[in-house]
Amino acid sequence: MSLLIRTIDRSLSRFPNKFTSIHPKKPLGLSTGKLPYKSKFALEFAEHQSHAGKTYKYWKYATIFLCTPILTYLTYKEGKEFLNEEHEQREFIPYSHMRIRNKPFPWGNNSLFHHPMLNPGPEGEAEIERQTTIQLLQSYYDKLQQYLYEHYERREAMKLALVEGILEQAGKDLQKHKRILVLHENPLYQKQRPFVPSKFAYDWSHTYPVRQDQTPDGY
Repeated sequence: MSLLIRTIDRSLSRFPNKFTSIHPKKPLGLSTGKLPYKSKFALEFAEHQSHAGKTYKYWKYATIFLCTPILTYLTYKEGKEFLNEEHEQREFIPYSHMRIRNKPFPWGNNSLFHHPMLNPGPEGEAEIERQTTIQLLQSYYDKLQQYLYEHYERREAMKLALVEGILEQAGKDLQKHKRILVLHENPLYQKQRPFVPSKFAYDWSHTYPVRQDQTPDGY
């Protein structure tokens, strides 16, 4: 027990000394006229922050006014030269090991993205591949159109059902409110029940039924 007390006392005695370098004591009620104390770390951190701000501004302006125009010009130049290049038709060499199809592609037995100028094939293969690609794209387009049409019909059906449900519920609410209003305007009903404000309106018809000849419009 005594060891625990001595340990706590020693810790409490050392605790205030940890912060003397960060927050030095100042005499109360006296003005020394000096600036607030700043540690070496705080001064170095402020210097790094100032340097980081200047560096960020420098690279920002360099990217906007220097790098972007240069990259745009080089991209335009290289792209224009590439599009203007004309390659001669290469000669087809019938390597058997390069045209083995153990399992056909989903779109057929031909390549989908084939460049006949750089990788020529046998005579007539380019036209077959072109027709295959057109048919595949047409099938994808037809499926997309069918999906959009079915989605549109389903959405319109849901919208119509929602509108019909709203109108049906509005009709029920209108009949209910009309019945409450007629009952409140009936003098025989007012004798049986005191007037109830509209915000607290309640349909008492199930408690006090009114005969057909006591209400207008057949209620």
